[in-house]
Amino acid sequence: AFEHCANDEQRGKLALTTLVRQCGASGGALYRLAQGKPEFSAVTSELQPRNEMAGWVQAYLDSHVHDATTATESTTDHVPEVVEHVDAAGQNYRLVLLSHNAAGHLNVMAVAVLALAAPEHFRYPGQLASMMSRLWAEQADIPTVALPRPRLRA
Repeated sequence: AFEHCANDEQRGKLALTTLVRQCGASGGALYRLAQGKPEFSAVTSELQPRNEMAGWVQAYLDSHVHDATTATESTTDHVPEVVEHVDAAGQNYRLVLLSHNAAGHLNVMAVAVLALAAPEHFRYPGQLASMMSRLWAEQADIPTVALPRPRLRA
């Protein structure tokens, strides 16, 4: 489906809509990386983006860079930690990294912030997010951000 999108805006919306449906979320927002900083890219009609979401995304990305550059033992299968946030109204959110491994780097396309209807049923969509990232990268107008391959902590 990514090959039928006219631009990265449409690819981002498609990726977000797919993640929201597959994860049983009530809505979501997507942040692309522009010059290393999160930039709002797409939102489902069910969610009003919150000011603090870009900060959540930046902290999430910073933790990936820190983990990749401070550990000593490498791994081939990186499973992201579950990052959750709860807003003042009690809404639960989970962050999903749209990334894939290529040429010894973790190529990051975007981070989705999903609003969960039933947090206890959430499963991290790692394979789906990786597949969408790879397909999106093949069609992208904007280059991916390449991070060093994640490493296990010693």
